[in-house]
Amino acid sequence: MWNNAPWQKEFLRCSQSAFNLSREDLRRAILIKAFEQASFWQRDPPMGLQVQQQIHQFRMALEDNLPLS
Repeated sequence: MWNNAPWQKEFLRCSQSAFNLSREDLRRAILIKAFEQASFWQRDPPMGLQVQQQIHQFRMALEDNLPLS
């Protein structure tokens, strides 16, 4: 689902609203989850292609380009 930009935008918007999360909290959560998933997929060579998607998530969070608006 993270490859689906409209879904991602709506998920982040609803999460921020429902849980009263700050933009910084969302960025931290994305970084933690992206690192966790990249570490998991890196150990499994057939799934290694997924690491690129996690790199995208890192960059999005680090550069503060969350699709919230």
